Amino acid sequence: MKNIYYNTENNVVIDNFLPNNIYNNIAEYINNELIKREWVSTHKNELINRRNNRNKIIINTDLGRIRLEVNLKPELLKYIEEYAQQYKKSLRFQHAYYVEYNKKYGIPNLPPHVDSTDSGITIIYQLKSNIVWKSMVEGKEIELKDNQGYWMNVRDQAHWRRPHTFNDGDFLQMIFFHFHDPDNLFEMPDAHFLSSKTRPWILKEMKNGYSY
Repeated sequence: MKNIYYNTENNVVIDNFLPNNIYNNIAEYINNELIKREWVSTHKNELINRRNNRNKIIINTDLGRIRLEVNLKPELLKYIEEYAQQYKKSLRFQHAYYVEYNKKYGIPNLPPHVDSTDSGITIIYQLKSNIVWKSMVEGKEIELKDNQGYWMNVRDQAHWRRPHTFNDGDFLQMIFFHFHDPDNLFEMPDAHFLSSKTRPWILKEMKNGYSY
């Protein structure tokens, strides 16, 4: 079956995604987990380290970010899944990850890549940030504000962020809500960074600071 999420016309920005009470609850939850959970440092092979350290906070020094799996409370899980099903009835919540980019974790960067996942669709959600660092999806530029998100197929749509210099105190906090789609099943691919051979437009991105 052709992947219906590949076209960038589907990367629609969602305004005011979470109601205030749920937003405040999840922000408090994240802050508490950053204190409670064990931290582990890694680089390069983040995928394997995620599997082995599921309940830990993973510091990826190569990407200048931390990552932790979010355990959603029932009210948030219900809200997220019902919201997604307005987009497509068959979607079922899979898992969620919190990611924070910050200079204290390394040099924040995100080269063009696709993810290793069997998720059919993901909501890319900005929890909080004090900078503007736009996302790129298949060459389309997307800017988010706090409590905004957008739909994306992270498995098939190439995505990245152009190089941006972080100053001390700069941060970007994101949550990725992943959904399974029984109508859109594919074998889970290997996560990999992309080259100009797989995406010709990457040649243009080389002028923006990335080399391949």
